[in-house]
Amino acid sequence: MRVPGVGVEVVGWRLRLQVKGKSVFDLDSHISVGCGILGFHGDIPMRPLSEDLRRRIIEARQAGAGSVEVSEHFRVSRRTVARLFRQFESSGELRPKQIGGYRRARLAKHGRTIDRWITRKSDISLAELKKRCLTELGITIGINALWHQLRRLRLSSKKKRRAPPSRTGLT
Repeated sequence: MRVPGVGVEVVGWRLRLQVKGKSVFDLDSHISVGCGILGFHGDIPMRPLSEDLRRRIIEARQAGAGSVEVSEHFRVSRRTVARLFRQFESSGELRPKQIGGYRRARLAKHGRTIDRWITRKSDISLAELKKRCLTELGITIGINALWHQLRRLRLSSKKKRRAPPSRTGLT
């Protein structure tokens, strides 16, 4: 079906819907935003925008250009423009934030303490460990995170058998 004054332009990955010569929908920017969440654009891992491009985006916004205009000019999403400008206004920084490798385990320093707790009471449950971490160390941690940390520290909180094994068979 053809509608007068409405056109669709397809160039490579880019799909643009135009009404009376004015672009109303640009699928490329929507794909970029969606893939940016996953961290991939096609088969290429997403990288932070260069500091030069970040500087030019900020300069364009400071010169009075709108987010939509800047995003179309530099072929980035409107969200990216808004996020960069907000980051620049709040911190004055243009550099991208670090990607990965900066988060430290909460219990890394307390391995010996936790080992001592487990040695003293070998059947201590993860829930009990969690409660002790909060009361004695002041660390809030989830059960799964605690289990992973125990595994990373090569500690085990195995349960003792409460009754001797059955002589008649498996129970």
